[in-house]
Amino acid sequence: MTPTGNRLIDSIIYVAGSAIAFNVILPIFAVILKALGLM
Repeated sequence: MTPTGNRLIDSIIYVAGSAIAFNVILPIFAVILKALGLM
């Protein structure tokens, strides 16, 4: 991720990246918790 120098675009990229990361990490975390609960 490289800064473009445009603060608005940087903010949009940051928010989009955070949303994508959240949507990826949350299901993985849920699977791990479920696996720990079953063990």
